[in-house]
Amino acid sequence: GAWQRFRAVTLPLVMPSLLVAVMFRMMDALRMFDLPQVLIGTRKPSVETLSQLAWDEAMNLNYGPAAATATVLFLYIAFAAFVFVRLLGADMIGEEENEKVGSK
Repeated sequence: GAWQRFRAVTLPLVMPSLLVAVMFRMMDALRMFDLPQVLIGTRKPSVETLSQLAWDEAMNLNYGPAAATATVLFLYIAFAAFVFVRLLGADMIGEEENEKVGSK
């Protein structure tokens, strides 16, 4: 049927592209700065993101906490991307095709 064909043929073929697109959208949402900054303004704790917190600290000349916050944001995004690739099996660099060619 149509559902079985979708699960067995279509989904496996579009899965690598879909996983990469979703991962990039997730990383973009994690580093969001401009929307809350423009729509809500600064120093609103209810909508403050890590990017806004780092920017606010840097503008107050607190470079140590600003750098620490930016590093935490980077590590959080790197960890999320790593987990995303490992758990969902996104083949980012074509390892699967290299293994098939190498085994022939």
